[in-house]
Amino acid sequence: MEERMEWVEIIEPQSREHMYANLATGKCVWEPPPGVRIKKTDDNQWWELFDPNTSRFYYYNATSQKTVWHRPQNCDIIPLAKLQTLKQNTEVRDGNAEKENSKKR
Repeated sequence: MEERMEWVEIIEPQSREHMYANLATGKCVWEPPPGVRIKKTDDNQWWELFDPNTSRFYYYNATSQKTVWHRPQNCDIIPLAKLQTLKQNTEVRDGNAEKENSKKR
C-alpha cells in the first residue's frame, strides 16, 4: 500500500518557482518544510482544480501549462481543489475584514 504524503512539490504557474503545498491543511510555502516527506513534482503531474462557473473539475499540468477537462490517464493527479477552496475562502474572509476596517475609519 502506498503511503499518502500530505506535502507535495508543485510549480507556481506565474513565477515557475517550486513551492510546497500541504494537501490536508491548504498551507503553501516556498521552502521545503523540515522533517517531512514531500512528493516531488515531475512532468507527469496534473493538478485537479474546480471551476465554479461550470461546476466541473479540470486538470492542469504546470510543466506543459496545458489545461484539460477530462481526467488524464496514467499520471499523478494532485487534488488541489481543496487548496483552491481554502484560498478562496481566506480571500473572501480577508476582503470582508478589510471592508469592515475601512468602514470603522
